[in-house]
Amino acid sequence: DDTATRLDDTAPLPTVRAGAVETVREDDEDDMYTACGFDELKLDEASERAIEALREDEEVVLLIPCKEFVIAHGPKRTVLYWLSGSVKTTESVNGFLEGTKHISSFLLFAPLVPVAAWAGLLPYELRWAVGLAMVEILRKVFKLNVEALVLVVREIGFLLPFTTNALGAFFGSASFDHEPGAAFTFFVYASLYTVTLMEDADLEPRTVEGRRFRALKYVMFLLCSLLFFVPLAFGLFGHYAVNHQYSFHFIFNEGMVETITLCARFMSTPLFFLCLMISKILMHPGRAVIIKMPLLRRVMPKRELHGYLRRRRSGERSLLAASARLATAADGEVAPSKRLAWSPLVAADGRVIQPPV
Repeated sequence: DDTATRLDDTAPLPTVRAGAVETVREDDEDDMYTACGFDELKLDEASERAIEALREDEEVVLLIPCKEFVIAHGPKRTVLYWLSGSVKTTESVNGFLEGTKHISSFLLFAPLVPVAAWAGLLPYELRWAVGLAMVEILRKVFKLNVEALVLVVREIGFLLPFTTNALGAFFGSASFDHEPGAAFTFFVYASLYTVTLMEDADLEPRTVEGRRFRALKYVMFLLCSLLFFVPLAFGLFGHYAVNHQYSFHFIFNEGMVETITLCARFMSTPLFFLCLMISKILMHPGRAVIIKMPLLRRVMPKRELHGYLRRRRSGERSLLAASARLATAADGEVAPSKRLAWSPLVAADGRVIQPPV
């Protein structure tokens, strides 16, 4: 029955998503400008089923990534090179720190040492052992890709948990009267959490391809965080941590805040985001966690949909090649080992609207 396939004029337009099968190839000496390309640009199965019963002249809404760029990666793109300006120093230091990763990875649990010291399970002087975690922090920070790091730090998914984490660490330290060992402990924890948020900027193949391992690591860090803050929130650190009260006046009203209470409230936000990161990695293992890509929305008849996608495919290849050359032209050499790419914005007539950044 033809009426069964018709849409009511007041019904919402069906929404479809265009996806791409991404191919990432390593750079080699024979091809200086090898860039990632897309073997295929097509609708996913759910979208194909959504438009299957529509007539050719009925309209659909297409959601598709609207910005494309290439990120070059190599020693000269890392944070350590940005700080030192020396390729030799960057390679030697990062190489040494990567050699310790099997040991330094366990230093994520270093904040539990002062927890045991405050609880009376270990000598109080051992609280300074949390400083060993700085090896893992530096290892993670030094190898981050600078351009990808810029994309991370401008996202609200980074700024909100980063800010609340810093405030929670400050008030946690205040409950210890900013005792040097406690203040350093909260600083180390806040730094560990921050580099965890920044891991989208780690473009090493082992990190990019091992998303599920990242989920396990995040779960362990979440448990470590709970063991760190739950005893503090329930006052299990005895005389070391005191829930100080501070009163203040605002216009004609008087208010009061408590240090441990504020610490617990502020820390709930970064812990929630950590749970959100774990769920994203488990649901979409191959995607970035913090970096997000805006979507282009276009309304078109069903008959124009596949032609539009074909024109985008031809336009994106030339844009990818141009972006790859721009990424390597500054150095005059090929340094990247991996590149990230998203689809370009192309008009209905195939014209590229947004050039590479």
